[in-house]
Order: sequence, then C-alpha cells, then structure tokens
Amino acid sequence: MDTTMLVGTPVGDFALVGLFFVTFFGVLPILAIYGLWKLPRWHWTDILNKWTGQNWAWTATATIGIILILWIAIEVAFIGSPDGFPRFLQIMMTLLGIVILALSMLPSVRAHCREA
Repeated sequence: MDTTMLVGTPVGDFALVGLFFVTFFGVLPILAIYGLWKLPRWHWTDILNKWTGQNWAWTATATIGIILILWIAIEVAFIGSPDGFPRFLQIMMTLLGIVILALSMLPSVRAHCREA
C-alpha cells in the first residue's frame, strides 16, 4: 500500500497499524471467542471481572466492538472516507462494531457471562 495516505497521521508506515490490527482484530477476538465458549476463570483477569461483574470474555467482546467503532471514526478523521468500496467497508465495519457491542449487551449474554 502507498504510504502517502498516512501523511498527516501519527504513523509513518503500516507496521504499527498492522500490529494494532493483528492484536485487536486477530488475537483478541480469538481469545474472546474461546472465552465466551468455555468461560475459563483466569486469575490474572480478576481486575476486569471485578470492574464489570462479568467474565473477562464479555469485557473483551464489548471492548472489541468499541475499538472497532473508534478505529473507523479515527480513520475517517485522519484519512477521510473515499468514495466507492473504501467507504462501503468503513460503513460495514462501523455496523459490525455496533452489532458486536449490541449483542454483548443482551441480557442473555450478560447472564451467561456473569461472574459467580
């Protein structure tokens, strides 16, 4: 990809962007899926569990939705919203973030993930 689109942004190349994507839209969702499925109790996540009253997987899922929405908002602020397919992708990713966040807020999901 051409790095000229990054002029005026806080990053100069796509390395940090790629690392962000792999972490927050690759590794974290895989961990969240596993966590929602198995609901493992990991003691190092206790601070999240106490803060939300939910299993860490619920917190991770809601966070993914928020990060996705914020990512697109920041992208539009710095790069803009080009016509055509890029704008369509921005709209779809924003909607996906909203759906993820909305589904995580469902009472049945919250009850499933509630800490004992």
